[in-house]
Amino acid sequence: MQPIFNPGSVKRHITKTNYVLVIQMQMDQIKQEKAA
Repeated sequence: MQPIFNPGSVKRHITKTNYVLVIQMQMDQIKQEKAA
């Protein structure tokens, strides 16, 4: 059984979260540019 705190999986999770946040920010920018 893997340890619950695994630096590798934590790092992957952070990268995935940042990726999602970047996409959301880009989508918001596109919406603002279309609204302007």
